[in-house]
Amino acid sequence: MNPLMKVVVIDDDPSILVLMRQVLQRKGHTVQTYANPLECPLYQAKSCPCTAASPCPDAVITDYNMPGVNGLEFLDDLHTRGCQCFHRAIITGKGLSETDRERMVERNIPLFFKPLEMHLLYNWLDWVEQKTRWNRHIQTLPTSPQVITPPAPRPLIGICGDRGNN
Repeated sequence: MNPLMKVVVIDDDPSILVLMRQVLQRKGHTVQTYANPLECPLYQAKSCPCTAASPCPDAVITDYNMPGVNGLEFLDDLHTRGCQCFHRAIITGKGLSETDRERMVERNIPLFFKPLEMHLLYNWLDWVEQKTRWNRHIQTLPTSPQVITPPAPRPLIGICGDRGNN
């Protein structure tokens, strides 16, 4: 069975990484976890490292407050490098600056607060999964319109209405 989605989780709290790995794997997803955003292969490359054989993740969930780079800076950097992961979320146990909140709204990045309300995260993941399935379905459709030739008309076999009652 193919995994439903490929999800990357970045958080410097080991308990969050364990929880997210268990929850996401139980739902059938492939999960990669990192305690430091600077260790994530998506961040280490100068351009998007994803290939057809190893595509971009379907979702990235990152903590906001981490050493080295905050979660929003990390996601902005992925976007700048051309990463095709369109579904991104941030989790935090602390508040954000008003500027960062506005940037998240502009980029349509959801924010989940710790302690995590798992039903909210599940709802978002279900939505991402539906979008991912739809996108994969779209990619299987032909890129050029197919011409469908209608069948040739059937020849008439008699004259309608006249039963030969002469």
